[in-house]
Amino acid sequence: MKKLLLMLFVSLSAFGQGVNFISGNLRTAFEQAKAQNKPVFIEVFSPTCHVCASFVPTFENAAVGQVYNRNFVSYRLDVNSPEGQAFLGKQRIFVPSLPLFMFWNPDVTLLHALNVNNSTDQLIAAATNALNPAARASGYKNRFLKGERNPNFLIEHAYFARIVRDTVSNLAAVNAYVKTQPTSAYANGTNFLVLQKLMLDTDNPLFQHFITHLPDYRKAHGAQPVREVGENIVMFTLFSGRAAQFSPEKVRALGGYLARLGLDKRTVENRTLVPELNALVRTGQIEGAVKRADAYLSGPAGPREALFLAKFITDRTKDAAARKTASGWLTRFLNKPGTTPEEKRDLQNQLAAISRT
Repeated sequence: MKKLLLMLFVSLSAFGQGVNFISGNLRTAFEQAKAQNKPVFIEVFSPTCHVCASFVPTFENAAVGQVYNRNFVSYRLDVNSPEGQAFLGKQRIFVPSLPLFMFWNPDVTLLHALNVNNSTDQLIAAATNALNPAARASGYKNRFLKGERNPNFLIEHAYFARIVRDTVSNLAAVNAYVKTQPTSAYANGTNFLVLQKLMLDTDNPLFQHFITHLPDYRKAHGAQPVREVGENIVMFTLFSGRAAQFSPEKVRALGGYLARLGLDKRTVENRTLVPELNALVRTGQIEGAVKRADAYLSGPAGPREALFLAKFITDRTKDAAARKTASGWLTRFLNKPGTTPEEKRDLQNQLAAISRT
């Protein structure tokens, strides 16, 4: 009788447990998963994240624990720890917000990843979808290629593409999503969230509507959130891989968007300097690049900026006039009060390097 009661107590205790996050490290988690033939569930969190803390009682829910303990080996990964930084960097994972929930095969293949609202139903749904090959996020790209265009699916696809840093898929999914939206809906709350969380492209019609209707967005969502949203999209575009093919005019147009958003002139010049110089040099406009750099150094610049720009120009051209101008920048800051001995040494070394080539 006692044995029967003990077995019943153990059974009920196990049933009442929340999610069992194992101790040890990620290696331990994946080794256990391989031994048990289960996927790995990873909660990416931060000890200082109040939203993450709010999920603790939800993870302690018995129904949630039953699903996760039966189907996964679960591990909590501190986003700021050396282990977290190393793993997320190696796997090229972008963390849009915390907590981030990821589901992996034991061979470290990502199956599913998402942020969810804090509810037992959503946590259980996330686990259920991760276990279903037809529903998990790793299949989104194939579903998109086969023609699926449901707006909610497109949002999920674009979001997962951001998490795994698949910019091409993100752009395609967001473009397809915007096509499902009437212009009259561009400014609604959902589409502002699309701008905040998903948009990476200033050429998208939704962004173009946003940048030309800023007063309306500021009234609806507040000046600071609108500035942050627009600035993030412009800066991602400006320093994306495709920016390597932008014309100087395109770079200046992006700078114009930053100005519309309220950034001051010098900040805009700082943000667009290198992309515009690259565009000018790539299109053979060396004189234009020199003029742009010269104008920049005429403002509140220092010897480090002069050193960088002189090297930038002289590394890219043998043009005598351009090299003479670059040497002039170095000389100007070499003789300027306030230049440190270390900065003077670097300026002199660069002057010598220019004279030798």
